[in-house]
Amino acid sequence: MDKNDSRLNSINAACDTLRELLPAYSIGATDEAETRLVESLLAECPEVAIELQDFMRLAGAIAYTAPPITPPAALHDKLMTAVAQRQTFTPSPTPVPTTPVRWLTPTLARFTLAAAALLLIVNVVLIARLFNLSDEQQQQETKIDQLSDQLTRQNQFFAALATGKANRINLESSTGEALASVIWTPASNSALLVSNNLPALASDRAYQLWFIRDNQPISGGVFRVDEEGQGTFIFEIPAPLNEYDALGISDEPMTGSEAPSTNPVALGGA
Repeated sequence: MDKNDSRLNSINAACDTLRELLPAYSIGATDEAETRLVESLLAECPEVAIELQDFMRLAGAIAYTAPPITPPAALHDKLMTAVAQRQTFTPSPTPVPTTPVRWLTPTLARFTLAAAALLLIVNVVLIARLFNLSDEQQQQETKIDQLSDQLTRQNQFFAALATGKANRINLESSTGEALASVIWTPASNSALLVSNNLPALASDRAYQLWFIRDNQPISGGVFRVDEEGQGTFIFEIPAPLNEYDALGISDEPMTGSEAPSTNPVALGGA
């Protein structure tokens, strides 16, 4: 092996180490030595540095706060019961395929810490949302059920993410601009969409995610982004995403459509 091959192998090994540290580094969970190591390797591994931007964007998109208000007493009691029931969830172990598509291969202990920290942020945000429900009883109960289900899906997703490898699918515009990413793991029946730069829509419009197989689209749900095109969306997947030909996003009415009614805003191969 000549010197060039030896140096290339050394750089590849360093970049693999950097990639393993990214999830914990993005939320400040690395120790002082690991932090120095990450920051020293970023210039040597530009492709991995791009993945760090996705992690930082994900942590930032999730970590927003709702304005605090005092909830009605009846709502508070229902909330505490719902949260207590959901927090007893213990994910059952699921085999992880031996040939991952791509990219997260951190140590279990470090990634568990990172996923737990993100999960804590998500739980706090969801509880804050529950406290801002309408005073109308029926509407309160409906929204409590919806947000409690969302909380369960998020708990399951991050618990699964902490136990194995995750895969990423990039969704791009027709000109090749990266607009969103989907992160999923075979250990969970949910996946996470992170919007990077989707255009903001009118108030009566929403984005709709599609799973595409044999030219047949299946809806993955509707979501919206903020004025800067940022947003996150946890959705259920009917089958592992690598069983589909592609994923797509279209601009649809707020309630969604049975099939895409506009040209795709973004597409990505599954």
